[in-house]
Amino acid sequence: MQRMKIPAILLLCVFVTAGSWWTTSSRADEPTGELAQRLASVKFDHYSAAPGYSEGPTWRGGDVFFCSGALLRVTAPQQVHKYLEIGPAGTVLLGNGHMLICDNKHKALLDLAPDGKLGVVAERFEMETLLSLNDLTVDARGNVYWTDPEGSSLDKPVGRLYRVRPDGRVDRIATGLAFPNGIEVDPANKFLYVIESQSKKILRYPLPSDNELLGKPELFYDLGGSGGDGCAFDAAGNLWVADFHRPDTKTGR
Repeated sequence: MQRMKIPAILLLCVFVTAGSWWTTSSRADEPTGELAQRLASVKFDHYSAAPGYSEGPTWRGGDVFFCSGALLRVTAPQQVHKYLEIGPAGTVLLGNGHMLICDNKHKALLDLAPDGKLGVVAERFEMETLLSLNDLTVDARGNVYWTDPEGSSLDKPVGRLYRVRPDGRVDRIATGLAFPNGIEVDPANKFLYVIESQSKKILRYPLPSDNELLGKPELFYDLGGSGGDGCAFDAAGNLWVADFHRPDTKTGR
């Protein structure tokens, strides 16, 4: 299963080279060479807007879907339509055209088929109802991972990570996180990257080959700023993180 590309509709992204070793610096190095040239040519457009807290964009066909109090569909710049009356927080498009949705209205991971039919992928762990579902990603074997930050903070790190296997089994694969948020599997399917917003860090877990629980994460990058939100890999294997930084007008940084 493959995640589809989405348009750049965020106003600010922090670029992190996924192949580099972690650093405790909260300031990214200035890009140089080919990367600097590519970034200089990037144009950001105010593609669309909606009331509320917008996140979880996914491109399907010629349309953009995103979450803001409901699942919204953008058919053209500034043309926003309400598509589903649910409580979505994150979306991911699969190679077969199905869209998976983290829905907090029904406390479930939903499957939206290309014909519009809506199904439930997961709604319980063991006998427990899921607390919250934030962002999600899929690996090459068809496992779906999502973050559950409900009730967590820096002083109360009780955030969780879940996985649902292709056969429908749900696993709680990590606990003890301070607001786990964005989540992505790298293109090589070796690591699971998680934005821990309250600690302002990017954590990296080695993906087990046998569907066991995740091991201890390593610190991949210290973001600073507001702590980061969503993230995505580009075709070159670079990790992009949505974050907010207030520049210093005296230094330009």
